[in-house]
Amino acid sequence: GMIGISTGMEGFMKIKLQIWERILCIAAGLLLIQPGTVTDIAGIVIIVAIYVFQSIKEKNIKAA
Repeated sequence: GMIGISTGMEGFMKIKLQIWERILCIAAGLLLIQPGTVTDIAGIVIIVAIYVFQSIKEKNIKAA
């Protein structure tokens, strides 16, 4: 949870985060802090999705 919040606050994961990615990272971090299986799964899915999206964007930037 703290990784999601700190990533959102810092604004950087693999490359610079856009504002909507920052908001989602913070929300996912808060979901992971909230106890419960459903919130944990939702938080993990959001953070993994942003990580994959960042990896794809990073690869496209390096290829250009």
